Amino acid sequence: MSVLLPVLLKMVTISVIIGILVGLIFVIGIKIFRGKRETVNSLVNSSNLVGVFGEVQIPFDQKTKGKIRVNIQGSMIDIVACTHSDESFFVGDQVFVIEAHNNQVWVIPKDNLKQDLSA
Repeated sequence: MSVLLPVLLKMVTISVIIGILVGLIFVIGIKIFRGKRETVNSLVNSSNLVGVFGEVQIPFDQKTKGKIRVNIQGSMIDIVACTHSDESFFVGDQVFVIEAHNNQVWVIPKDNLKQDLSA
């Protein structure tokens, strides 16, 4: 048994070293193949929010804050919403985002947008 222990230890050490080297070669190969052309970014920028339609989840009006749900980059995101409009928004109402900053959006009713376009 004592004769086999150094041989076994040597084989395990060589196997671990080979595994680490093969792993490093794969990682380097993937980085070279992908290059810098593809960047994955799941963060939502406030500029991505402006100009999208959303649905009211928590009612609000000019004096209170509520919450809307928007679809950004394939993900449904709930965000705090405010309005400069005199109208009240209720659950299920469709809104259009006109401003976004400080993790909040400002919205108008979707119907107001249609009226402005036809004028």
